[in-house]
Amino acid sequence: MTLILFFTAGLALLSVYLLVLLYRCGKSLLGLGRACADFAAAFTSFVTPHVREYVRQNDIYEDPCRKRAAREKRLEIRKYRAAARARRLENAAKRWSAADFSPAPARGAKHGGQAAAKAGEER
Repeated sequence: MTLILFFTAGLALLSVYLLVLLYRCGKSLLGLGRACADFAAAFTSFVTPHVREYVRQNDIYEDPCRKRAAREKRLEIRKYRAAARARRLENAAKRWSAADFSPAPARGAKHGGQAAAKAGEER
């Protein structure tokens, strides 16, 4: 009988100990959460404006030298693309002749009139 009584008392004390431990753990977690919230508030109010100012000062579009360099780079790219377009057009003009763009032969003509004449000249 005394063994059961000691066992029951031990379980009761263990459960009380675990409840106190759980309560204190919850309290410390709440304190940690409050500390994190306070840190976030301090960071937002004190550090964020400095970070914003730093980013604004180092912005590529705010610096006139970088703005000018970006404008020159865009102009250079535009010139390069125009030159490439002109080269492609020139190469295409070398490949084709005016006969290729002449109107199609009449339906009654055999084997394509001008194209056949051109082929005959090449032989």
